[in-house]
This record gives sequence, structure tokens and C-alpha cells, in this order.
Amino acid sequence: MHRDRSLPWSAKIPFALAVLCLLAAVASLAELFSARWELLNGEAAALMLLISAVGFAGTGAFPLVISRLMQQDPPRVPPGNQTDAKND
Repeated sequence: MHRDRSLPWSAKIPFALAVLCLLAAVASLAELFSARWELLNGEAAALMLLISAVGFAGTGAFPLVISRLMQQDPPRVPPGNQTDAKND
């Protein structure tokens, strides 16, 4: 039986947003936003973006864990739907 090992979309999107926030936090610490957006420049903005990146990563981790648990769990057959080979 083939198991799908790819990430679900509900995990990919928050992980992508976490990477973008992390890159923005690094850019904010490097003062790359000073010319255009002064509010995104400095340590406070970088900390805010870093906390957002951690939050997005946590949001993406939840569906990932649920997906992995579902892949490990064997499919269950309801009691009324079981077929018995002895009755054939």
C-alpha cells in the first residue's frame, strides 16, 4: 500500500508564511526597510515578525501531525460491514 509522504496544503501554506515572516525579520534587523517602511525597521519589528513566524510554523505543524497520525492508523471496518469467509 502506497503512503503519501507529501505535506498537506493546510501545512504548506502556513510553513510558507513562516518562511516569509522569518525572511522579513532578518531584513528588518538588517534595516533593509528603512527607506520605505520605517515601522518595519528595527528590533521591535523584527521581534514581532519572528513571533509571527513561530506562530505560523505552529499552525502548519498541527495539520502535519494529524496527517502523519492518520497515515499510521490502520483503516477500521465498522462491525456491521465485516465479511466472514466461513459463510461463503
